Amino acid sequence: RLINTLPILSASFCDYCKINSKLFRLMAVCGFSVSFVALAASLILAISSYEKPGNNYFLTFFVGVFFIGLFIGGLCETLSRLIQHAYNVKKENELTI
Repeated sequence: RLINTLPILSASFCDYCKINSKLFRLMAVCGFSVSFVALAASLILAISSYEKPGNNYFLTFFVGVFFIGLFIGGLCETLSRLIQHAYNVKKENELTI
């Protein structure tokens, strides 16, 4: 009963791929936006605390978050395009048979 009430789980395989592709694209956008917010925060922190050596840990943290966000965003975008390509191939195969 629970599976039939959820539209994502009860959809066909192709619709599920299409939904996954859109959700991975959304996760990529979120990952990139978090990384650029972290970059802006690290730049603001670097400018405001130029001569305070205690803030280097925060700066290192924000730079690390920036690179992790870029990695996750790139990975999600790659998976989104891969799933979208699989969806398109599946649709083409259904048309030829």
